[in-house]
Amino acid sequence: MSIIEQQLKLHFGDQYPSVEKQAKKYVNSLLARPWWGANREAMIGNEGGPAGMRVNAMLSVIEYEDDIEPGLRAYGSSLRLEYGSDKLQTVGLDERIEVTPTGEGEAPADSLESHSLDGDGEEILPLTDHERDFFSTLASVKDIRETSSLLGITYSEGRKVYQRVKYRARSRLQER
Repeated sequence: MSIIEQQLKLHFGDQYPSVEKQAKKYVNSLLARPWWGANREAMIGNEGGPAGMRVNAMLSVIEYEDDIEPGLRAYGSSLRLEYGSDKLQTVGLDERIEVTPTGEGEAPADSLESHSLDGDGEEILPLTDHERDFFSTLASVKDIRETSSLLGITYSEGRKVYQRVKYRARSRLQER
């Protein structure tokens, strides 16, 4: 039993089995909902699986002063806001990109040039997938240490990613 589960057991006392059962039933009903779409697996992974979701649901009950129903509904609402299928974004084709086929499925070089250069002709260095993951997680949790932990990297590595992107952004702003 984890420390958080022990603390939950101490907090709820005799009510713990009842609260745990209700949280488990609620999480199971949430997982069966259709609105997760393709985000279902990401949600389960990010929330620590069904067991982690149960713990988070119980923590939400505590936030609502041990009122079970509003606490569970608030947890479900927060999940839907973050992972609901309406969060899937389809990116449309930019009309400025020429759609003429070339030799082996490559896009024409001149059609991509406008996307790699800014208005002044300077090269824009986009975020890597790792940096994008880091900053999207950081936007949610607002803590570099927790973001690093969630991504499975050390705090030092997370700090380096943060500083590297911050430096690139600052130098681009100073050049203007």
